Amino acid sequence: MNDQHREYLHTTTKTLQIIVGALMAGVLVFAAVVFFIGDAEDNAGDESQMLSSIAIGATLAAVVAAVVVPRLMRAKFRQAIVAGESLGPNLPESQFSELGDVGLIMAAYQSTVIIGAAILEGAAFLNLTSYLVENQPINLACAAALLVGLLLKFPTRNRIEDVVADELKQIEELRMFDG
Repeated sequence: MNDQHREYLHTTTKTLQIIVGALMAGVLVFAAVVFFIGDAEDNAGDESQMLSSIAIGATLAAVVAAVVVPRLMRAKFRQAIVAGESLGPNLPESQFSELGDVGLIMAAYQSTVIIGAAILEGAAFLNLTSYLVENQPINLACAAALLVGLLLKFPTRNRIEDVVADELKQIEELRMFDG
């Protein structure tokens, strides 16, 4: 990687940190709202806990989806880069011409990180809403676990450099295999 690549990685890392940080902050702010407006006595005796059950199921599905969906997307993007195809209508390749594969990898990586984090955020919001409505502590635990998952997705420069190096290596191997 050259200096231009490193500068682009730095800028992209900051952008991703802001986005993932904002998703985490949204969950934390909503959790604070739930604690301040929630009334523990209001729903403590309710027999129906359907929303809590749905939220717990959504937590499990979100954890799996937040791992699987980005991996599938990265594989699809990797194949598109190798084939010289477009990464999609929202990723204009012309802006990456100077950056080559690194720019395309970072554009794809940004998309996958944001989607994976959004999946976890949505399930966290559902669990907090469920806690607000049905007052089941398991939903708080699920929301906390999902917040930890978001924290684990928080992009660092070293992590992004490792991903880019790994993707470049895989793309090179695929090109050698195809060529």
